[in-house]
Amino acid sequence: MNFKEHPFLDNSIIIKFPDNWVVKEQSDNLIKVSFPLGPYPTLDCYFNCFDNPKINTNDKIKEYLLDGIDNNQEVENILDNVYVLKHKFKSEGDNLLLIKMINILKPRTFREVRFSLAWPDNEEANKIVSGLFSTLDDVVSKIKFSESKTVFDDQGIIKNKLDNLILQKNVFWKKLEISLPKRWIINDKNEENLVNIELDKIYQLDLFFEYFEINISKKGKKYDEIVTNFLNEITKDVVVNDQKLVKAGEDNFLFSFYSIENNDGKKFKNHIWYRICVKDSKILIVSFVLSYKLKTKIIGELYYNKINELIKSSELN
Repeated sequence: MNFKEHPFLDNSIIIKFPDNWVVKEQSDNLIKVSFPLGPYPTLDCYFNCFDNPKINTNDKIKEYLLDGIDNNQEVENILDNVYVLKHKFKSEGDNLLLIKMINILKPRTFREVRFSLAWPDNEEANKIVSGLFSTLDDVVSKIKFSESKTVFDDQGIIKNKLDNLILQKNVFWKKLEISLPKRWIINDKNEENLVNIELDKIYQLDLFFEYFEINISKKGKKYDEIVTNFLNEITKDVVVNDQKLVKAGEDNFLFSFYSIENNDGKKFKNHIWYRICVKDSKILIVSFVLSYKLKTKIIGELYYNKINELIKSSELN
């Protein structure tokens, strides 16, 4: 039988599947594999790179793999820093095979592979699927992992840091209340209404936000109309994507979108938010900008998700 190499997560994980198995990528972290016998069943394959300092002994590795599974199942240490669990069980009339595998890139970076296969619990289906088991064992035994750190390993490390940051409340211009991680470096000394936060030196990521006011004349207009007119004006010359306008109270709004910019042959993705508060005679506005190179979007999107969460929880009054 001939096998073909398939790299995943920037070569963090390399799997050799038989060349007559059809591999369809659903996302960076998920593929579906079908067999020559027909479209069903399919083998679902999930990949992940993560960072977890708490999984630091053999017992804790086994505990992680056995999560939700009978502790009597054997966890095999098949190679140095590679552990595998194979578990077959029944659920609602179906047979299920689950294979969980992790590789440790010391000291605390993990690459995870999960295979799951489900098929009806009847004689015909059991006979067909049983012929796949030995080949699937070969697939598992041939899996290779990168010996060096990849961008997806960095993604796992940064995600763990972002998930565990300690927040503290900050007040800017006596108007904006926003909780920010204590570790982020805030620079608000050079410009009266402009703040720059250094997020990541390695990936050269910064968050900028600026406060300004616009005088208005209501003339019977509702807040929604005032805000819509303002947003139409500021975006009229910009190609906006995924725009969202959320009303966060009678006089508070949050508008967000992203744009793609080409600068000196390099493409950037700009995430932009406007936190808006409408007063009787003026609009209070804080604009936030996060920009990163498209080639580093794996990391940029992690920071976007965190910042989006923080901005949504902020208050402007």
